[in-house]
Amino acid sequence: MNFFYFCLILVSLLIIWTIIKKVNSSNFFISTAIEWLFVGGLVCLSAFFPKFVFKISNFLGFEVPSNFIIFSSVLFLAYQILNLSVIVAKQNRQIITLIQELSIMKKEKEGK
Repeated sequence: MNFFYFCLILVSLLIIWTIIKKVNSSNFFISTAIEWLFVGGLVCLSAFFPKFVFKISNFLGFEVPSNFIIFSSVLFLAYQILNLSVIVAKQNRQIITLIQELSIMKKEKEGK
């Protein structure tokens, strides 16, 4: 096995181990962790089966597999940013609602 593939497997296992550790310490949401575990698994599979990455990149019209990997990474990160933006917007609405409810409760308490 090539040293590069060994390092790739090592990095993917490190990613998977870190995600599992974060989930166990309640620092990571399960839904987000599943997506990152999927990425770690894909990296591990691409290290074990590098010809598969070449075949997919050729099928999709990429001349070099590295371009396909970069393109896939950009798409995945854009998807993650979109999901996180939705979560932030939802939390902002919840914060505004909580502030309004707290203000109403304080106003009612002062009026008594």
